[in-house]
Parts: sequence; structure tokens; C-alpha cells
Amino acid sequence: MLVAPSFHILLFEIFSWCNNICNEGATSIADALKINKTLTSLKIENNNISNEGATSIADALKINKTLTSLKIENNNISNEGATSIADALKINNTLTSLKMENNNISNEGATSMKINKTLTRLNISNNNIWNEDAASIADALKINKTLTSLKIENNNISNEGATSTADALKINTTLEWLCIGNNNISNDGATSIADAL
Repeated sequence: MLVAPSFHILLFEIFSWCNNICNEGATSIADALKINKTLTSLKIENNNISNEGATSIADALKINKTLTSLKIENNNISNEGATSIADALKINNTLTSLKMENNNISNEGATSMKINKTLTRLNISNNNIWNEDAASIADALKINKTLTSLKIENNNISNEGATSTADALKINTTLEWLCIGNNNISNDGATSIADAL
């Protein structure tokens, strides 16, 4: 008698970019994340996901214990969605890499990202981040012990934000990579950062 072989597939990564999955698709993925025990990387960029979908993903992050990398850039996420994800990261202790560039994150959303103790890589470039947001992030860097890479390029940061960042760099001992280019920083701001290194 022939016995059909049984297969158990372990999925570690999902790449679903440029598929226009929208909020409905993001919610379906979030529901799966709540029960999945193997997935470590999720890439859902360029999918027209807004705050509703981001909040669904955030709810899943509060439960999921395996995901280490989330790439959700190039969507339509604003402060509400960013804050939901940031709140989830207060509970989640496995996610180490978060990419949210090219969304519509500004004051509240950017500031909410500062309370985190597990991320090692954070990319919030190409959003709507200003000096006060850079100052909040800098305050977090003064006490953060895990972040090694921070990308905040292509925002609205000027010399004031650069100076806040420089002050943080004098104290922070873990950051290895800082991308702050294509902002409104002149020689004075750049000098502040250089002097802090």
C-alpha cells in the first residue's frame, strides 16, 4: 500500500510588495500573524495600506513572538497608524528592524517611536518630521541601549534638529549608523554632529 508523504512547510519570510493589498489584505495578514509561530520577516511595502491596516498589524505585533523584521514603507500611513505600531512595540520584544519610510508620519507619529527597547534598526526617512520630532527622537537616543541604525533623511530637519541629535550622540554609545542627509541642515548643523563624534 502506498502512503502519501506528509509535508510541513515552515514559512520564514513573506514578500508582498506592490500588490495593492490595501487595508483588507493587511488585516488578513495580521490575523495570520497572531497565530503564526515561524515567520520572521514581513515585507508589505507599496500596497496602499493606511492607518486601518497599520493598526491591524500593530494588534498582531502585540501577540506575535517570532517576527523580527517589518517593512511597511511606501504606503499611506500617518500618525495614527505609526502611533499604533509604536504602542505595540512597548509590548512586543522580538521585532528588531522597522522600515516605515515614505509614509505620512509627522509630529505625534515620529515622537511615539522613541519609546522602544528592542529595535536595532529604524527607518523613518521621507516622512514629515520636523525639528521638534528630531528633538524627541534625540531624547530617546540619550537613554536607548539597542538602536544601532537610524535613518531620518529626506525630512524637514534643520540645524536645530541637527544640534539636538548631536547632543544625543555625545551620550549614546550604541548607534553605529545615522542617515540624516537631504534635510535642511547647513554647515553649522553638520559641524555640531561632526563635533559630537
